[in-house]
Amino acid sequence: MGQFAWENLAEYLRFSIAPQAEKLDQDPLALGRALDGLGDRHLLALRVPENLGGSGLSTVEYYQATVAMAAASGALAFLQTQHQSAASRIARFGNSEQQRLLPQMARGDVRIGVGFSHLRRRGEPAVQAIPQGDRYCLTGTIPWVTGYGFFQQVIAGATLPDGSEWYGLIPLETSQQSEQGGIFCSQPLPLAAMGVSQTVTVKLQNWLVPATDVLVIQPPGTIHKGDRQQILHHGFFALGCARGVLDWLATAEFDDLAALEDHWQVLHDQLFRAIEEPQTESFQTQLALRLSVIQMAQTFAQIALTWSGGAGNLLTSPAQRLYREAMMYSIFGQTQAIRAAMVKSLLPGKSSGYTIKSNYAGVVQW
Repeated sequence: MGQFAWENLAEYLRFSIAPQAEKLDQDPLALGRALDGLGDRHLLALRVPENLGGSGLSTVEYYQATVAMAAASGALAFLQTQHQSAASRIARFGNSEQQRLLPQMARGDVRIGVGFSHLRRRGEPAVQAIPQGDRYCLTGTIPWVTGYGFFQQVIAGATLPDGSEWYGLIPLETSQQSEQGGIFCSQPLPLAAMGVSQTVTVKLQNWLVPATDVLVIQPPGTIHKGDRQQILHHGFFALGCARGVLDWLATAEFDDLAALEDHWQVLHDQLFRAIEEPQTESFQTQLALRLSVIQMAQTFAQIALTWSGGAGNLLTSPAQRLYREAMMYSIFGQTQAIRAAMVKSLLPGKSSGYTIKSNYAGVVQW
């Protein structure tokens, strides 16, 4: 990571974000100001190439930043990654007009979220895109869109009649078109964790999208192929959550901190090695790593919650916040393969098929 960008981010997280993590977890206005701070520092397009107005971070550098943000505030990490994902997709697939938005996205002057996780579902498409001349008519329901009130637009996903994956820009607000097309956003959903990020359901009724707002059309199953190639992606949020637990335990005079630190460092090194040399790690090994880091975050958070005693039941408790964040990261970016393996590993007397032997002396083996 460029030294200036890293120092800028690290200083902001350490002095401005981490000390108010509990407030950011409950107060949308405070979370909005925290997101503003990333924009003020031009840190909202981290993986966008510099020539397009972004920070130009490498894959490894981006995941280092992800771990740091998740350690400081799960709510901010969760919210900003929606925008980062949108910026990366526009940089990769967008037309020249769309790419001109990227410097504004880096500053947070233009904010865009994502709403296409439903494309992972099997069966009847949740949202259909029907070509109508030089436009596309969208009908259906996007079940999850994070960032209502924070983002002006969203990259929506839909399915074309031939099964292809359609991605395009739509407003993230209840809207009506003159042709009677409509977008209807629900009230923020009552999430158990990170509800402050204001996730809503978006219903589309004959919403017409001009060709100029289409980002890309990809072959059927592209999202599943990408999930398989990037199975470790969301694991770095869980790694950051575990780091946040360790940082809190260090202030709570926890007795066995060194053993937990060793265990965290081993998984940290294995995750980054797998990212730096992806061709050397099989899908099975990467899946086992993803499960390991989820389990580590859950275990560490349970230790913190137990160590905090009765105070851990307060929403204002750091241990309670971290416990809920660990729960969130266990299902964040979940695919069918991850879900099946994770559930199988939790069943009594069952195995996921990927034997994970670990102890807090720092030994992790498959």
